[in-house]
Amino acid sequence: MACSFPLNLNQGKKVKILLIDDEEQIREVIAVFIRSKGHEVKEAKNGEEGLGVLLTEKEIFDWVLTDFVMPGIDGLEVIRRVKTANPMMRLWLLSGKMDDPLRAEAKALGAERASFKPSCFMELKEVFEKRTDEVPPH
Repeated sequence: MACSFPLNLNQGKKVKILLIDDEEQIREVIAVFIRSKGHEVKEAKNGEEGLGVLLTEKEIFDWVLTDFVMPGIDGLEVIRRVKTANPMMRLWLLSGKMDDPLRAEAKALGAERASFKPSCFMELKEVFEKRTDEVPPH
């Protein structure tokens, strides 16, 4: 799925990302990494808070990155609800328990990418340093 906005920092474009993860340290590390690439990140500590930002506060984001395992509303439900409200939203599921069935389910619900959390930094770097139309869905 191509996108109309470039993610290449050399072109001076910033991307706004909502990062949803209940693990504060992981959320912080990912947020700092993405900010270091020149993009804006808003953090939410769980699915309910993230959906509130998206659906109640009506903030506009280019990407939503969500953890899978969280108390209350999990990442798959976040994807389901976000895609219902905004079918064009770009979604990325991150999980420490990623396997092929979970990846397939996330993609069936509309996630563009699904990655194993500890090793996702190379993918994050690839996506947020290149134009999105150059990065094929994973």
